[in-house]
Amino acid sequence: MPPPTLAVFTKNRVNPAYDAARLIAERRTGQDALAADARTRLLVARGRGGEALEQFIAARRVRGKSEQLGVEDGAVLLTRAAWLHLAAGNAKVAEQQALLALEAIGRSAHPEFLRHAEAQATQRLGQAVLAQGRAAEALPLLERALDRQRAVVDPATSLD
Repeated sequence: MPPPTLAVFTKNRVNPAYDAARLIAERRTGQDALAADARTRLLVARGRGGEALEQFIAARRVRGKSEQLGVEDGAVLLTRAAWLHLAAGNAKVAEQQALLALEAIGRSAHPEFLRHAEAQATQRLGQAVLAQGRAAEALPLLERALDRQRAVVDPATSLD
């Protein structure tokens, strides 16, 4: 088993359960989740969304998961998939993933805990619709995403 990363030793004062979950995930996968997320964000920022999407799909295969995501995969994962599909230029698939994420939130027993995910999924949906040239349809979605984001996060923080 690889040694835990330095980040795991830094206590999360807001949610100590988060540190414990990260340590468990790192032990299972052999990778620090934050480092993997940073690598993905770097690939997307460098215009290599297709490569980031391939890594996402490969990681699912390694865990024995299907390449196709569904409502049962949860809103957060579906929203991430929508973001990666957008970055890879697959706007239609991104739209489908974002719609599934919103459906997953609607089916949740506690949607109030998924407000941030809802804002992100709505944003991804608006971006996907816009990327397909449907600006009139995208604008209300993007405005709704911004309103929801402001309701759950300090407006000075990033929407990503």
